[in-house]
Amino acid sequence: MRLALPVLALLAVVAPVPAALAAPCAGGRFLVVDSPVIGAVSTPTEDAIQLEGASVTLYAGVGTCPATVAHLKRTKSGLRVRVRWVACPGVAGVVRLTARVDDKCRQMKGAVTAGVPRHKKTFVARQSRCGDGIVDTGAGEQCEPPDTASCSASCQELNCGDHCTCPAGRTSCDGTCVNLQSDPSNCGRCSARCVPAAHSMPTCSAGLCGSVCETNFSDCNHVPDDGCEANLLTDPLNCNACGTQCPGGDNASPACVDGACALKCAAGFGDCDGNPANGCELPIQDDPNNCGRCNRQCPTGDNATPVCTAGTCSILCSDPTLFACGHNCVDLDNDARNCGGCGNHCVPGAICANAACTCPSTRTSCPSACADLTSDATNCGACGNKCDPGEVCTNSHCVCPSDRRSCNGQCIDPLTDNKNCGGCGKLCGSGETCSGGNCVCAPGNKNCSGTCVNLDTNVRNCGECKNTCDTGDICSNGHCVCPSDRTVCSGACVDTDSSTGNCGHCGNICDPGDLCVSGRCVCPAFREICAGKCTDTDTDRRNCGKCGKVCDSGLNCVAGHCK
Repeated sequence: MRLALPVLALLAVVAPVPAALAAPCAGGRFLVVDSPVIGAVSTPTEDAIQLEGASVTLYAGVGTCPATVAHLKRTKSGLRVRVRWVACPGVAGVVRLTARVDDKCRQMKGAVTAGVPRHKKTFVARQSRCGDGIVDTGAGEQCEPPDTASCSASCQELNCGDHCTCPAGRTSCDGTCVNLQSDPSNCGRCSARCVPAAHSMPTCSAGLCGSVCETNFSDCNHVPDDGCEANLLTDPLNCNACGTQCPGGDNASPACVDGACALKCAAGFGDCDGNPANGCELPIQDDPNNCGRCNRQCPTGDNATPVCTAGTCSILCSDPTLFACGHNCVDLDNDARNCGGCGNHCVPGAICANAACTCPSTRTSCPSACADLTSDATNCGACGNKCDPGEVCTNSHCVCPSDRRSCNGQCIDPLTDNKNCGGCGKLCGSGETCSGGNCVCAPGNKNCSGTCVNLDTNVRNCGECKNTCDTGDICSNGHCVCPSDRTVCSGACVDTDSSTGNCGHCGNICDPGDLCVSGRCVCPAFREICAGKCTDTDTDRRNCGKCGKVCDSGLNCVAGHCK
């Protein structure tokens, strides 16, 4: 179904009602102030609920729900409104409105339920009136006073241009009331716009243009044309304040960083001691302890000397027969981690000889290692022949260890395995554990009629075997108790939030058809209250379609119609 009615566009109500129910609210249009109450269509220009006497009409962006009878009831806080539409454009199914209007007839709050499946949305609507700041075109409004000089007290356009009458202290400029003393767009006279300069915002004071600097900028040279030219966070001549000049130093130029003076070191130098007084004192292009930047120490390794060249770390091998690999100087002929070339690792167990990886005579060369095929569980009897979990390789065969047993292709411990306790396939029951090859009750459990149970929590064996708790009770520390979220009523644990026989407190019985919700007897949203009882007006022959409408003999009530 298509739920496309926008923000409860316009609801209007029309239905004859006893005179006593007409007060305290005689009617009016109520503009919806939130998102659409049905569907996901963007908010239209006019969304409202209009109450006229005792009948209701719903206006929406996709069409209008026709006028229908409304049920009105006066309450202490105002007026209750209940409306039902059987057919509305764009909605499959019944549309219902339930709302309350306050005693001042200024605000309506309620909910709309619509469609199949059922969609519910709450809403708030305020009474439309001239001067509320909202142009309600559905009520014939064309404008809203007072800031629009051409708008009359009845929200109609006057078409008076610059001759419109404005409140004291304001002047009409193209039909809009402005303050010529403070409006930057009309400073001193209409259309006299104050032009902003760099990094500043225009102002108007006493009819004269001025400017205010943006945050962290200032007009340090007092030249209006270039605006607020100084960036106080980065300008070394005006660091954090106009006139605060940052000093330089040896091998350094002055800098301002986040409003604080600093040094900008020349290329190849660094301020490594943190003392600005001696500038950038250290060359960092060839110092292995400060290579490229302060405190960057070049790493060293086996048979190597660290070297810094043009700010980049390298090593120098002390033996010309060695080769530099990373931070180490290695012998490519004999190094198993760099055999014949840097990074060429021999497999585990292999040795590097004459720049080639080889296995010892007692091992076999396998892709993963030099393996002993008689005992290697990953290469048992042949390369790549991996034993199952729990197995070991003995004499080139995968077998279970002496203290294990093979069950369904797995090595298990028959003394402790709950699925194979004392023998393959012997499964321990719930609450049991395998100990010494026998299924016994786990610690904290007791055998009751052949089943291991926890006497502290089992509701059928609470505290002792066969002690069954009453319905609704729980077993806690071996005692039958009522849960903390339940109440004892006539010896039984009940939920007073939902029990229709004990709603809110013990003995409070809801009327037939009512529900108990959060401890209160309420009528379901899809029912009507007829003669003080919850009634389904879609099916009740005595109240078919509305309260009091009785179907003739032989007819049934179907979808609110006698058939």
